[in-house]
Amino acid sequence: MEERDKVKAILVIDMPKDCIDCPCNWGDVMCNVVKGDLPDKGRLENCPLKPLPKREPEHFTSNGEEVHDVYFQGWNDCIDEIMEGKNENR
Repeated sequence: MEERDKVKAILVIDMPKDCIDCPCNWGDVMCNVVKGDLPDKGRLENCPLKPLPKREPEHFTSNGEEVHDVYFQGWNDCIDEIMEGKNENR
């Protein structure tokens, strides 16, 4: 498969605080993703899990009028789509 034919995917899970709580590990010993031993606490330095970015807050001018910025609207729409409308960062 050529590089341009590769498709990316997103898996939405609750971000574990520690590797031991991650659904990507094998038992309590090894991470299936990075193939490394699990630390006693914390996450592996090369963990591929990234926190979902937060929604951008509404922007207002100095006189209180809402600014309709298509970039921020698109950003928030994308986050909402990933979260299927269940985004607690609203």
